[in-house]
Amino acid sequence: MSKATLAGPPYEVRPLRTSAQQAEAGTLVRDRNQWLVVRNLPCDFQVPALYTVPDRGTEPVGVIEDGALIGCLLLHRNPGLRHWGPRAQGPSVLISHAHSVPGTADVGRLMTLWATDFAARLGMPCVRAEIPIRHQDATGPEERLVRHAEHLGWERRGYGAGWCDQGQRVARVEMPAEPRPGLVHLIRCSVPLNKAAAAAAAAGDGAC
Repeated sequence: MSKATLAGPPYEVRPLRTSAQQAEAGTLVRDRNQWLVVRNLPCDFQVPALYTVPDRGTEPVGVIEDGALIGCLLLHRNPGLRHWGPRAQGPSVLISHAHSVPGTADVGRLMTLWATDFAARLGMPCVRAEIPIRHQDATGPEERLVRHAEHLGWERRGYGAGWCDQGQRVARVEMPAEPRPGLVHLIRCSVPLNKAAAAAAAAGDGAC
């Protein structure tokens, strides 16, 4: 048996259930916001609170490498997206406020692979995401973030208000769900498929 087999997948996607885990995600987001501000990119200074005090429809999720948090996102299972318009009718998984540690590479790709596979395992037809954007400038830095998402396979679905913060303008993107059986060798997923199981596990963890 090889060392790689013994070590298991190099990444893990897991719920951020405890107050300590959620506070760590809030710190990551604040660091990322500072990085965005220096580059004149959009950020939402209310986001850390969404990680530290999530509501019932919001699940903070972390991307872990060698025990360290390198990225985080907010998971919404089948939210109502009527404000997206008629193109967003039907069930979907939504991810919002996704962030990575400044200087890390390919975290967005890891999140994309995980989210499309997770949506497929939930039986959802697609996964949707929101990218903060203030101006639709084809040459601007904000638009480059959207084009990066398109490079990862996301399709643009217009612009408008965000899910978590209706005052935040976002670019709406979508991707079909896709089962990825081989992903278990890259990413260990600890996020329960059953929402009731996720809530029970969160309640059982308590605060620390």
